Amino acid sequence: PSLWTAYVGLEVSVFDRSRIDALFSRGLPTVPNVELWTMYLDYLRRIFPLIPDPSGQSRAIITQGFEAVLDAVGIDPDSGNLWREYVDFVKSGPGVIGGQGWQDQQKSDLVRKAYQRAVKVPMAQDILSKLWKEYDQFESANSSNKAQGRKNVQEMGPHYMSARSARHNFDKFFEGLDRKSLPMLPPVHGYEGEDQFGDQVEKWKTWIDWETSDPVSLKEDETPLYRKRVLYAFKQAVTSLRFYPQIWFDAAQWCYDTAATTPEVSVQEELAAQGDDFLEQGSEANPESVLLCLKRADKMETSKLDLGSLDAQTVQSNGEKLDVPFEHCHKALYALKDSFVEREKAGVAAIREHFASLPPEEEPEPTEQAEDDDEDEESPAAEKPKSRQEQMAAQIKTLQKISRARLEDLKKTISYVWVAKMRAFRRVQGQGNTSTKIPKGFRGVFAEARPRGQLTSEVYVASALTEWFCHQDPSAMRIFERGLKLFPTDESYAEAYVRFLVEQKHDLVNARVVFETTITKIVGPQQGAAMMTNTNAKETKEQEEEDLKKKDRVRGLLWYMHDYESKYGDLAQIQKLEKRMRELFPDEPEVSRFASRFAEPHFDGIAVQLVLSESQVRPRATPLPAVVQQPPPAGAPPMIPGLPPVGMPSPDQGGLRLGPQGPYMASPKRPLDDMDSDAEHQRKFARAESPLKGAAGRRGAGGNQPAVLGSLAQGPAVSGGSGFITKNYVPPGAPQAAQQLIQHGPAPLPRDINFLLSIIPHAGTYNRAFFDPRKMIELLRNINLEPARMKYGGGAGAGVGAGMPSGGGQMPPPSSALSGYPGR
Repeated sequence: PSLWTAYVGLEVSVFDRSRIDALFSRGLPTVPNVELWTMYLDYLRRIFPLIPDPSGQSRAIITQGFEAVLDAVGIDPDSGNLWREYVDFVKSGPGVIGGQGWQDQQKSDLVRKAYQRAVKVPMAQDILSKLWKEYDQFESANSSNKAQGRKNVQEMGPHYMSARSARHNFDKFFEGLDRKSLPMLPPVHGYEGEDQFGDQVEKWKTWIDWETSDPVSLKEDETPLYRKRVLYAFKQAVTSLRFYPQIWFDAAQWCYDTAATTPEVSVQEELAAQGDDFLEQGSEANPESVLLCLKRADKMETSKLDLGSLDAQTVQSNGEKLDVPFEHCHKALYALKDSFVEREKAGVAAIREHFASLPPEEEPEPTEQAEDDDEDEESPAAEKPKSRQEQMAAQIKTLQKISRARLEDLKKTISYVWVAKMRAFRRVQGQGNTSTKIPKGFRGVFAEARPRGQLTSEVYVASALTEWFCHQDPSAMRIFERGLKLFPTDESYAEAYVRFLVEQKHDLVNARVVFETTITKIVGPQQGAAMMTNTNAKETKEQEEEDLKKKDRVRGLLWYMHDYESKYGDLAQIQKLEKRMRELFPDEPEVSRFASRFAEPHFDGIAVQLVLSESQVRPRATPLPAVVQQPPPAGAPPMIPGLPPVGMPSPDQGGLRLGPQGPYMASPKRPLDDMDSDAEHQRKFARAESPLKGAAGRRGAGGNQPAVLGSLAQGPAVSGGSGFITKNYVPPGAPQAAQQLIQHGPAPLPRDINFLLSIIPHAGTYNRAFFDPRKMIELLRNINLEPARMKYGGGAGAGVGAGMPSGGGQMPPPSSALSGYPGR
């Protein structure tokens, strides 16, 4: 479209009306582009001015032009400006809106119709909203019947909302859709531009799917408009993706499918013609497309041939019609083959010319060998730089390798089309007559293909199998034998021939001969033995890679014969084949070859594991995640000075301790007791005088003092300055198990607790206010209680009577006889 608009713009600037008319006649029917049709409308308004226009002829012509433009591109998402201009053009016509004359009423009807057509189109949101507001005002101000005006607005409301919603979805889904760039060839898979092109293809397909989903709710009430919108999306897609065959195929297939479900005969014919047109245009743009070629042939065979007639002339006519799409594709493919050959020759000539234009090559100076006693004598020498002749040879070799690969793909494509043509002609004309070529049949196609060349072995296989399965003709053997001479090292052809001999002819002797001959020609008589004699490491590596490729080529043929011999042959043949497989593939496990003897399609008795005992099927224990202390995340709150990190116990806090009577939580102020009643509560006793005091006593303690195991790791052994022993003191006669538990720390946590600790967030993620117990203790310690005691207790004596401690004295502990909870 951009080329057309540029071309037309150039001609309009010169304003040669004959050339402009010719361009519009060529471009408008085939290019549904808003910009191009807008240029056409501007051209009409230029050559048919409305002022002066006493007869109204110019206005009538421009009105027809508007109708043609809106019919062609009025449903385009970018057509908002066209509708805006159209409404303004209708409003500028003769007559007064709201008047009582016939011309005034006619103008009101035309303006109403223009507004109602416009608000149904999913155009740009700003233009659509403005048109709707104008229409609402128009109905409110100019309707002679106010109730009728409100009814009209209410009836158009759902259409407006559907268009508005559809436009919103369009803007959301199709952002980045390129509708202005020139069509490009699809990049080859794995090369530059593939992703960008694929994104555009997906966006175009999404637009088509969006239209077929009927976003404006037209399918039930306005079916022709619905089909028109879908066809318009397809036409826009094939314009931008001109060289992408699948989009042409999808467009044609939609036309055929819709025609099959449409009851109107005229609509069926119209849609079928549109589908044929898509295929014709797609084939012209992509003549080498096998997809479009086969689709055209399929459509021809399905609906355009008289297959029920046995008249010789009709049969011959059917073949001539069917030959058209195949011959069109074959001409393009054979021309492409010639182009590849010429391109290779031009590339080789360019490389030679480039190296010939370089200045003379200087002789490399001899390099002095460095004397290094530490250098390993077995290390590989530095690679010698290539001469220009070697560089040129390497570039030519690379170019020829790429060209051969492309030619091989093209050769397979040509043969693929020949095989499809043979099968189609067999269905239409049967076996055919090779002498008179009337009818041609599939034999005539095979005879036509051989002189044109570029055939692979698949053509001979298809011809031979068609002769055998469709006509039981013995010429199938002659075709196979002829093909074996033309493709002696084609492993796929040899496998097809062997399968035919074994499964159809039951000729095992000749099958083994073909097998042995092919294997020997491909891998050589030594079959996997070391055959490299080159001393050049690079050449040796290339030779090894080539040998591996040859061995992989015969793998399928070997496995087929091994499978047949294992089922229906004798043991000697089986062992002979396994020996050859062992030589060709020494790295493969021997058990796989042995097991393949007894392989069945749906069960492997060697690989199955039978359950001999319930101990073999114990449920697997689900491993629990380890508790890992995660580092505090970035941005964690700073630690409070003087306190341990968040989530870590303070050194002076009591932890889980283990004493002679069991584990307990040690108090940070004094030890906790185990006693469940006051009767068992042990009283404090005064510490006896030590016979040795000071340094002498400490030196004399030596090894005579009882050991306190684990107390240094778990906390202080005695409560600061008190005269009694805490629970983590272990007397000398304690059991060994208890001492080991204390030495190794607390008992492990239960499994569920470990799992919970592994999934809860790290303490450092807490970013709220922190509770500082030290500050709280300091606050309580510095509170002055005297004013409160004087206010509520009436003095020191009253305070005592009210239960408040007097004079700073300590409150006596509660009587143990009144409670089972010991005073702490």
